[in-house]
Amino acid sequence: MLLITVLDHDLERMNACEKAVQLALKELKIEGTVSKVSEPPYLSRMDVWDRIPVLEIEGRIWSKKGKEAYTKDEVARLLTMLFIDDETSS
Repeated sequence: MLLITVLDHDLERMNACEKAVQLALKELKIEGTVSKVSEPPYLSRMDVWDRIPVLEIEGRIWSKKGKEAYTKDEVARLLTMLFIDDETSS
């Protein structure tokens, strides 16, 4: 099962990102768990303050330009690139 963590300090944006990840997982029929982390010490240790919002997917950090919440389509493209395209090219 895939583990995705939304890292952010803005509650509204973090909830929007969580919803986008859940919708993308459902659309792509990928089983996964979504969690959220907003604790400043953790965000500092991960060195992501200047890149928030950030997705941590299987231990790898993904960010995008801008400070807007991720959309379902953005998350679906990322997951497709990471997991589905790899499976079809093997």
